[in-house]
Amino acid sequence: MCIRFTGQLRALTLENVHLLREPLLWYKHEGFIDGTFQWKGPVKVGIGWNEFATIVAGGDGVLYTMRPNGTLFWYRHDGFKYGGGMDTFRGPVLVGSGWGGFKTLFSMGEGILYAVSSNGNLLWYHHKGFNTGWLTNFR
Repeated sequence: MCIRFTGQLRALTLENVHLLREPLLWYKHEGFIDGTFQWKGPVKVGIGWNEFATIVAGGDGVLYTMRPNGTLFWYRHDGFKYGGGMDTFRGPVLVGSGWGGFKTLFSMGEGILYAVSSNGNLLWYHHKGFNTGWLTNFR
């Protein structure tokens, strides 16, 4: 699973991924500046997220998920700063297919996705509609 941290450390984790309906939990690392063990959470923000082969945090609450068949979906966690809850997600929005052949998928935010192909090439993609999920074209 790929997770990107921006600003204050915010982690979305899957627990017990072998169980289909286990929760997606939100944590906030309040000791990120000095490295102290101060965490807020967990807050249950979703269920069933272990159906995805990959989850990539795209910054500012945006998450990209890829199913094992290579379909790519966009979500936005509107409660990412404070935890929110089960009703603070928008999506899913189908934003692509054919992403399953990549060895690695990660993001630097702002709709930028990097993918490492099976032959080791690093590819750059820009999701122009990353704020809303609706402009599905990548360049």
